[in-house]
Amino acid sequence: MKIALIGAGPRGILLLDSLLHHFKPNQKIQVEWFDAAPLGGNVWDPAQDHHLIMNSPAQLVTLFNDEQSPTVTGPTFYQWTQSENATDFIKSNGLDPQLITLANQLGPNDYAPRALFGAYAQWVTQTIIQRCPANLTVTSHATNVENVTTKAVQAIITTTNHEQFAVDRVVLSTGNTPSELSADEQSLQKYATANQLTYVAPELPEEADFATIQPGATVVIRGMGLSFFDYLTRLTISRGGHFKRHANHQLEYQPSGREPRIVAGSRRGVPYYPKPLNQEEIGETNHFYFLNDVTVQNNLVNGHLPGSCFIALLQAEIELRYYQLLIQERYLELDQQQFTQAFVAAADRNHFVAETAIQPDDRFDWDHVLNPVAGTKITTTKDYQHTLLNWMDQVMTDAALGSKHAPLTGALAIVIELRPFLQHLVVDGFFTPDDYVHSFLQQFNAASGFLTAGPPLLRYEQLAALMRAGVVTILGPQLRVLGAQGKFQAFSHFYPNEPVAADAVLEARVPSMKLAHTASPVLHNLLEQGAVQPARYPLTDGTNYDSGAVDVDFASYRAWQADGTLSPNLYVWGLPLSGKEWMTTALPHPLAHDHNFAVADRIATHLLAQP
Repeated sequence: MKIALIGAGPRGILLLDSLLHHFKPNQKIQVEWFDAAPLGGNVWDPAQDHHLIMNSPAQLVTLFNDEQSPTVTGPTFYQWTQSENATDFIKSNGLDPQLITLANQLGPNDYAPRALFGAYAQWVTQTIIQRCPANLTVTSHATNVENVTTKAVQAIITTTNHEQFAVDRVVLSTGNTPSELSADEQSLQKYATANQLTYVAPELPEEADFATIQPGATVVIRGMGLSFFDYLTRLTISRGGHFKRHANHQLEYQPSGREPRIVAGSRRGVPYYPKPLNQEEIGETNHFYFLNDVTVQNNLVNGHLPGSCFIALLQAEIELRYYQLLIQERYLELDQQQFTQAFVAAADRNHFVAETAIQPDDRFDWDHVLNPVAGTKITTTKDYQHTLLNWMDQVMTDAALGSKHAPLTGALAIVIELRPFLQHLVVDGFFTPDDYVHSFLQQFNAASGFLTAGPPLLRYEQLAALMRAGVVTILGPQLRVLGAQGKFQAFSHFYPNEPVAADAVLEARVPSMKLAHTASPVLHNLLEQGAVQPARYPLTDGTNYDSGAVDVDFASYRAWQADGTLSPNLYVWGLPLSGKEWMTTALPHPLAHDHNFAVADRIATHLLAQP
């Protein structure tokens, strides 16, 4: 059997490992692996800027499948960095020797350079291939796939250099792929071209071209999630600036003189919450009181979990963790166990908390957490910097306590712990289409990035230092950007009389996954052929919600075709499923029943069971 793997990122590696694990000695398998990016994928290219870091602590990431094991089945990323394997691999493969120094300096809860994880991904791949028997061969092709023509028996792979390969099965696990620009993005791009300005469309942060951004130029960064912090890094410390930590632990930015003037904004006008310093160990688990198998079963209505119930259970879980940590830090006179039992049993939790010794200012306020600056009286952009820095200082003080002690950021981090369970609810169909769209995607998912997918604390400290140094200015909520008078004009909807004239606009986000608007040749061609279709959800109002994802059957991850039948030979997972599956970009965590491992095993066993 010939199997084509399209995409050599982490999921391609996981699948190759699962194929080896489930492979039977009497089988003969030939794997053709396609990707123009380095093994590990573009995001983890070992040649990239070392200042760009991961968003998970080093000890909580692995590429060795431990789904069916009580112990790790291979070194985690951190364990590898501390071994001779890392040093030998980096030296023998001609990678930047500075990676060895960075590995030696790494702590288990540090956020490593993405380049270093890329080296780990390549080492893992090498160890997998070295373990392959003679009748399981792997051939890598450093080229992208432009088209897949699916037939009843075989599929034809066509690469960008016009080579063709006939294979029996295809597994597509591409990472971030280009997308057509929105009308607003096209307008800004055209204006930039006509006025000799710079416009950077949504792109992987390490690949965005900042060559035309001159020192002292004013640039607008639209978006304040993870890409925003990467862009700040590339425009400051990657240009020679550095940070100095004072005795009071506050950072001070010392510029190189090569920085632009950075103006940033977003719809909320607030950067994503930082992650608390990690204090969790590998395989450590916490008890969930509200969102678990028992409570879900007890709340099913006609076999489904109502969306409002899901949101209520999740919010209660986060609130309880908040109060447990708060009591531990500030209310030692309260018995945490008694509080927990009473909170779980309370018919009205707000009333229960109000009857305790917890002061009003310490009570959990969802409106404030979701919109930290809402209702604040601000008249100028200068005032807004003061307001935002005060809030950031409070959040940073909280996050510095660590995940087992920080009431707010420690409680929000529970969503990461719940990730496998939440993925189980989505994949196993616990929501009706209406509840999945309105409650999960549009309510929970829209907020979860802001609350839990933010940067490490260090990046927040650096942003505060850049703001205090006058290098970065953050505009108020509801950022607006348009072209006028030969420049880009940026302003907050709430302060329209303080526009900022800019020479560049940088879209701080990766391309969105919308199958109908993809600019990926292979996805576009598959859609045109009817070999894949968008995952749509029929709603009770008579409309169909298009998630933008490729539709697959979760039992096998085979693609649904336009004619309503399952593809005989095309499997899809990873980022093309964004909108149908949740958290398609996350790296696997060790000993956490990680969904990535389960999917890799599911696809591999289905592939190898086919005649």
